[in-house]
Formats: sequence, C-alpha cells, structure tokens
Amino acid sequence: MSIPTLREILERHSAGEALLRDLLEREDTIADFLRLAGVQFGTFPELVAKVLMDAGLGTPPTPELREHINQQFAARLMWLSEQFDQ
Repeated sequence: MSIPTLREILERHSAGEALLRDLLEREDTIADFLRLAGVQFGTFPELVAKVLMDAGLGTPPTPELREHINQQFAARLMWLSEQFDQ
C-alpha cells in the first residue's frame, strides 16, 4: 500500500505552492500532536517517529534524519526483544 504525498496529489490538481505549504503545516501539526500523545501515553518515541515517517505524514525528513530514525527504531526493537526474551 502506498500513500501519495501531498505534492503528488496537488500536482494532479494544479494547486499552488502556498496551498502545499499550508497543507504541510497542517500535517506537521498533526504529527506533533501524535508525538505528544505518544509521550503522554508511554509509547516509545522511536516507534512513533518511524510510523510517522513511513506514513509520510508531515514534512519529509532529511536523509540524515531518516537514517537516524531508522537507527533509533532498530535499537528500540533490539531493546524490546531483549526485555521480552528473558
């Protein structure tokens, strides 16, 4: 399953850059609320970041940030595996 980016959708409909910025800002705000909810309810931030990145919600991360998120996600999965394999 692939989720189209806002840019892909807007290009299909000839929308302008200002609209794209507004929609990305909206997505960034939604992503921030989801991150905050994850922290408040004890969800591991690494898992939330990975899901948001894979879903494509908000501003796409830089390649460096993408790599960092993937590394943190893998480390958290290893930690969880160690905790529950005992």
